[in-house]
Amino acid sequence: MPIAAKALGLKASLITTEQGSFTHRRDKFWGKPVDNWFYQFYDKITCVSGHTLDNMVNWMPQTREKLVVIQNGVDYHQYALGTADRPDRNKPIIVSVGRLTHQKNYETTIKALAHLQDVPFEYWILGTGELEESLRNMVAELKLEDKVKFLGFRNDIPELLNKGDVFLLASHWEGLSLAMVEAMAAGLPVVVSDIPEAREAVTPQSGCGVLVNPNSETDIAAKLRSLLMDYPLRQEMGHKAQVRAADFDMGRIVQEYLNLYRTAV
Repeated sequence: MPIAAKALGLKASLITTEQGSFTHRRDKFWGKPVDNWFYQFYDKITCVSGHTLDNMVNWMPQTREKLVVIQNGVDYHQYALGTADRPDRNKPIIVSVGRLTHQKNYETTIKALAHLQDVPFEYWILGTGELEESLRNMVAELKLEDKVKFLGFRNDIPELLNKGDVFLLASHWEGLSLAMVEAMAAGLPVVVSDIPEAREAVTPQSGCGVLVNPNSETDIAAKLRSLLMDYPLRQEMGHKAQVRAADFDMGRIVQEYLNLYRTAV
């Protein structure tokens, strides 16, 4: 895009988005010169979180004046199909949404669930990916087949989230996870990795979920156990999650981008 605009002599302002703090380019010797060349063409660079912005400043200090935080957004009303009230089920349903890849850290999640054999629950995994076979084998080895359900790629995620009781995402890294925000909009308390982007959404003041060490199966298990065994706590956090998710409604995000476009012209 910037090369084409330059070649055509276009005078339009150019804006790009940094989706997260993790990028393989920053591990390569050629990463900085490539990014120095690339970002010089842009007038503004939006970042999906404050942490993403801070990392961009550390990586390329000369972009500081171009950077602005505009968080990711979701269609709030697509996921908030009703109230956050859930029945007190005999088997609470834990839901994860995301591709079956190393990033999403399903291996540690499944090991954590093995610590909860005495707790009634079902775990729904919505997604496909290259690790599916190995994860299915792990589930079998840990004798979790009656609890862990691989539901594959789905087009009815809003409905499935609204059937769940707890959302779980123990990723090694993320930008601002849309799956997490969608689950919050559906009224689910969230159990998510204690990483900077998640901390910006799941704040202590919001009371909408708990943060876990993604490298600790015992920490994940302990915090899941607390929620699974405490229906009133799930209800309270679910209501607060739905309230917090409204801050990420797409309508608000679109307005922030429109305001940016007007000032960048």
